[in-house]
Amino acid sequence: IEVETHIEPMEVREFGGEPADLAVVERITAALSQAAAHGGALREVHNVRVRIGPAGQYVIFHCHAAPNLTVAATHGHVDALERALRDRFPKVVRIVGHAEPA
Repeated sequence: IEVETHIEPMEVREFGGEPADLAVVERITAALSQAAAHGGALREVHNVRVRIGPAGQYVIFHCHAAPNLTVAATHGHVDALERALRDRFPKVVRIVGHAEPA
């Protein structure tokens, strides 16, 4: 098995901003947890961080994936979770999800 990391650059102007208030973080955490529970492959959304920048909201989160999933399947589920969050919160302009086996 090979494991490769993939890092995507962000433009310097996007590093600014302030941490979102607790109510925003709680709403986004609840939405991520609900969407993850609906799909069933991802669970235990945690370490959710939200920043408010000039272009919108930036979200980073961690979650656990079912241990029997392949890396490709896990990636697909995380992508779907990210799309569901963007649909519900249009101000979110960037999401980084980190999944690890449960």
